[in-house]
Amino acid sequence: MRRPFKRERFLVASMLFASALSGCAPNETTFNQKLTLHFTTPEGPKAFSSVTTIRCTAGYALDVNRTKVTCRENGEAVVASLGGSYLFAALSGVALGYDRAFQSLRQDQPMKEKKFWRLIERAKGRRFDIPEENYPSFFAFEDVSVPASIAQIAPEDISSRFGPGFSLDKMSLTLVEEDPSRSIADILPWLDEYQTNQFRLNGERCAACPKDSSLPARVGPGQFRVETFILPD
Repeated sequence: MRRPFKRERFLVASMLFASALSGCAPNETTFNQKLTLHFTTPEGPKAFSSVTTIRCTAGYALDVNRTKVTCRENGEAVVASLGGSYLFAALSGVALGYDRAFQSLRQDQPMKEKKFWRLIERAKGRRFDIPEENYPSFFAFEDVSVPASIAQIAPEDISSRFGPGFSLDKMSLTLVEEDPSRSIADILPWLDEYQTNQFRLNGERCAACPKDSSLPARVGPGQFRVETFILPD
């Protein structure tokens, strides 16, 4: 069983292994990534995707006395419609495990720091499978209109939750030219309100988090939609 509520995301933006770019001049790149969940279902293979925008900026950082890269994400979680219900592949907000997550793209090959931007360019249009150890957390709701009805679902328990014949075969990432996905609020009607008021899924702000260690208290709307910078119209 995987560690619950794992703070990691399989971002292509995670192209930040331990040492980032060398040099002091700031650099920035923005790209869109498509995360796809591939399932076996009783009706045959199905795939569900979401496109998010990633912005990475490199510059000299006094705290580490060297150049480092910071990435931010804007977009929505993948939603899979399975057996009349939904499975969500959660986002993780801003504090992401870049270098570990990027193993799915760099395929454990050593890479010099100066190749960071060129690596992004070479990755465009290519599909990279995500190793299971880099999977995000998966969530489902007993009732999508009730935020507190959230439950965490392990990949191996998908058939128990959604019915016989359902299984997650793999996850993949591709850098694409497609626009970011913008439809998750149609499925989660409370999302706008909870994001505006900074509620956790138990209906409280995080100031109440220490009083409640339940899953709804630990999960916020940022697991389903993040807007860490302004997208152009």
